[in-house]
Amino acid sequence: ALRYARQLESKLCLGVGLTCAGMAEAIHGQPDKALALIQELGEFSASDPSTMYIGAWVQGHALERLGQFDGSLKAFTAAAIEATRLGNPHEANKIGLEVARMTGDLEQAREHIRWFEAHGMVNGVNIGYRYFPSLASVLTPVLLPVLPPLSRLEVLGPMRFSRLADPLPVRGRKRQEFLATLLEARLSGRREVSRLDLIETLYPESSEVRAGTLLADLVYQVRESCGMNAVETTTDGYALGSVSSDAEDFLKTGNTQLWRGAFLEGLDLAERSNTILEAIDLALRSGIDALILSDPEEAVRLGRILLEANPYDPEALRLTLMALRGAGNHRGLNRAYTQARVRLLEIGETLPERWADFLVTPIGAFA
Repeated sequence: ALRYARQLESKLCLGVGLTCAGMAEAIHGQPDKALALIQELGEFSASDPSTMYIGAWVQGHALERLGQFDGSLKAFTAAAIEATRLGNPHEANKIGLEVARMTGDLEQAREHIRWFEAHGMVNGVNIGYRYFPSLASVLTPVLLPVLPPLSRLEVLGPMRFSRLADPLPVRGRKRQEFLATLLEARLSGRREVSRLDLIETLYPESSEVRAGTLLADLVYQVRESCGMNAVETTTDGYALGSVSSDAEDFLKTGNTQLWRGAFLEGLDLAERSNTILEAIDLALRSGIDALILSDPEEAVRLGRILLEANPYDPEALRLTLMALRGAGNHRGLNRAYTQARVRLLEIGETLPERWADFLVTPIGAFA
């Protein structure tokens, strides 16, 4: 459309084409291109004042993608003020939601959502709840019921993400580390992870400017692949958005069927939160212990997951052996114990020759 508008030399068509193409590049494409298009759009601001605030709106998205958060906030604020001055309340409130998102201003977001509700504009309400999921449980929606999260992050095994469909693997180590960090923050009761903490965690060897750009691009990539609601922009950083997780469900319900493999399989757990690891690990061990008599086959499956994650842990070995014994799997029991003896001998730990003797030996003897 922009190419044809240039051929037609129509100022009206060209202005629309530049704003639409600029917004597309700013949010889904190359932010540098968006800024170039908006610079070209500036030539029309005298004849069409609305292009001034639309240009600032696009500029805000582009600068945010480039990691220039102060400039982005300034552009969004200017766009909202100008839209209000020109008597365009719909766009003023829509841009105002971007300002509220970047500043974490719940009160401002609440006002904008209420305005959209009062005027029957469902899209504006949905955008507000997507940016501020916590408000969905506080405000009483006038138009639509509050639905549970339709996106899901699975970390009890290789990381997967689902959006209204079957879960797919999360590709890219940085994306996995980013989502894992946000989930751990929520599991530990923290509202957000600051940009500084994310930069130090994900890009410790990059300069602050370079790391900020890389982080902004990473957030864009995650939102593009997992959906805009996957990551919420907060006052100082980011938080996991309207997304459920198998880890949270397991801690609430104890449903062991949620386990597919080791927690955050494939990531370096030495860099993860010890508190969260301990909580997940303890809940899994309790689940195995409870299943040894009632469902030994399930206990065996979980024991192998636990032992794979903790290969040098005598208690993990003990639970696995007890599950194998309860299931009557003596061949698997002998094989697991033989492999464990060899493995622990590598670190100077000698286990009894027979697994039966190991099971009656106090764990402290192997500490």
